[in-house]
Amino acid sequence: MCDICHQRTCPSACPNARVMILGRCDICGDDVTDAEERIRTGGRYYHYDCLRTLTPEQWLDGFGADYEKEE
Repeated sequence: MCDICHQRTCPSACPNARVMILGRCDICGDDVTDAEERIRTGGRYYHYDCLRTLTPEQWLDGFGADYEKEE
């Protein structure tokens, strides 16, 4: 039993919790773990908070999408 959270299996908020590294964030380059809010698309990982900092133009560019407008 954990001395901090008093549970047999520590929840992700406990400092003793084991975390699994899933990959690296394509925006900040830090590890993305199973204990964090994250987005996975096309085998690429992003921290949820990192994606929130992007402008719509950066989103489109990052995902290889093209913006088109009729003139």
